[in-house]
Amino acid sequence: MPEDGKDFVSQVHGISVHLTGVAVHTIKEYALAAGDRETGGILVGRYDGDGNNVTVSEATTQSKDSRSGRTWFQRGIHGLKDLLQSRWRLGEYYVGEWHSHPRAAPEPSANDIKEMRAISKEISYQCPKPVMIIAGTSAAREVYLSASVFERGGLVRLQENSASSES
Repeated sequence: MPEDGKDFVSQVHGISVHLTGVAVHTIKEYALAAGDRETGGILVGRYDGDGNNVTVSEATTQSKDSRSGRTWFQRGIHGLKDLLQSRWRLGEYYVGEWHSHPRAAPEPSANDIKEMRAISKEISYQCPKPVMIIAGTSAAREVYLSASVFERGGLVRLQENSASSES
C-alpha cells in the first residue's frame, strides 16, 4: 500500500510544503533502515510562483560519500549534480534537505538551523527558501516528520495539516 502524502503549513507566514507519498515513503524507509545512525538526502520538487508553496516530489537517499554517526549527519555530493540536472529538465529543482534523528524527536538542532540558514543565504544553491524535513524515529519503529522553511535566514516552523493526504 502506498504512503499518503503529507502537508505542512504556517498560516501566519502563508507558507506550505507538500510531501508526495513517494517522498514520505523514501524518508521513512531509510530513516528506519539506518538504525541508530542518522541518514538523509536532498529534497527535489518545485515552488509555486511566489515561492511560498513547495511540492516535494522526491527525497533522495544518502549519497555514498555521506558520513554519519548517532547524532550527526554530513550529506555527501556524489551523483547529485547529475541527478539535479536530469530533474531540472523536468522542471524540478533542489528545494532542501532531510535527515533523521534516531530515537529522538524531529526537532531541529542548533546545528541543523545553522546549516540550513547557510544554505538559504548561499547563492550557489539557488534556493532562498530551503525546506528541512526531519524524521524522528522511535524504538517502536515509528517515524514522525517535522517541516521547517528558512526564509531570509529565519526559521519558520510548519505544522502538519492532518486533514490532507494523497492516495
